[in-house]
Amino acid sequence: DSQSLIGRGIVDAGAGSNTGADSADTNVGVNGTGTGTGTNGLTPAVWRGIENPWGNYYQFIDGYNAVDAAYHIINRDGSGTFQDTLAAGDYEASSAAPITADGYQSNILYEDNQMKLLLIPNAVAGAFTSHLYDKFYAHNAGETNILLFSSDWDGADGVGVAFLDSRSVASVVFTHFGGRLEFV
Repeated sequence: DSQSLIGRGIVDAGAGSNTGADSADTNVGVNGTGTGTGTNGLTPAVWRGIENPWGNYYQFIDGYNAVDAAYHIINRDGSGTFQDTLAAGDYEASSAAPITADGYQSNILYEDNQMKLLLIPNAVAGAFTSHLYDKFYAHNAGETNILLFSSDWDGADGVGVAFLDSRSVASVVFTHFGGRLEFV
């Protein structure tokens, strides 16, 4: 349970009411782990120098689409073109269809492709007190969904290192969506 080990992060505030500065940069040493000053749940978590690894804002993960038949993950050899909806030839498809139920992750989908690196669940029978502790918001049938990580100001107990949200389309815009450079 990453929230118990390091700190809840900014997950107990109302939408847009707390973007949290709270001295995380001065409380935690270079490449350190901890939290800022203030109330747990209203101050940033820091893991190995990464501020807000969960909480505060959703982070867009590029190179992923969920469609009704499969997950599409950017080619592992780097030959794909990153875009909102991955084009044929730019991705590897999973053999499993995306789950469509939201819940706490209880089992990880493991295939011999990029899926094994994403912590995408194939079952959501857990709780915030067991299994992976973190919530998964599933693909919406009939849509091409993107992947978001981290949650926002009011994510509460279901947020942490394995929290994922696969229910949004690329055209959705909110003030609590952001990005962080990363390659899967």
